[in-house]
Amino acid sequence: MVQNCKAEYEQKVRELDRQKNRAERMEQDAKVAMARQQALIRANAEAMSKAERSRLESQYKAKTAGYEGVMLGSLLYGTLCTLFAAARSETFISDFKAFFGVIWSFIRLCADKVFQVAKWAAQVGDMIPQPTVSAIVHWLIQIILVVGVAVGVGFLLFIGGEKLYSGYKEHFADQISLAELLISFAVVVFFAEPIREALPVNLLLLLLICHGACMGIRQYIKGWRRARGYY
Repeated sequence: MVQNCKAEYEQKVRELDRQKNRAERMEQDAKVAMARQQALIRANAEAMSKAERSRLESQYKAKTAGYEGVMLGSLLYGTLCTLFAAARSETFISDFKAFFGVIWSFIRLCADKVFQVAKWAAQVGDMIPQPTVSAIVHWLIQIILVVGVAVGVGFLLFIGGEKLYSGYKEHFADQISLAELLISFAVVVFFAEPIREALPVNLLLLLLICHGACMGIRQYIKGWRRARGYY
């Protein structure tokens, strides 16, 4: 009797263990299935998100390209109209020629001064008694001085121009500067005569001064905002 009860108890224990193992396996299978479903849901959500993002980006790029095309066309039209008006403005043409004429005159003056200094320094070669050696030293000194000054000035202009270009490209080469420059150019061209009557200044020089003033104002505002933590 006792053995039968013991055997029955052991059988029930084994049955409970089997049911427990079966429940654990079912729980593991359910977890695996749930993980698969969650991974599938995330994958589908990511795919839908990427597709929607791609669609929105395509629409944004298309609209941006359209707006930029309209803006570029408007700027081109305004620039052409301004250039045609500038070509017909006697005051602007006169100031244009005068501006570059002054620059060319300054370059020629500097070149003449360099040649004069080179000729003066080359007189050292004239002190040599031998005529052939004297002529060679004379021209050699003159050529070395002229070429040296030209190379030095060219190098300094290259370095300064490169730094100016890099700084302008980094801080000011944007649509604001372009719009400001075109608007200033249009105002200078269309109101050339009244401006010259009010201000006895070269129009191209006035245009450069206005552009430089706008650059200074923008740089001041940027520094002011950076100092207060807006950047």
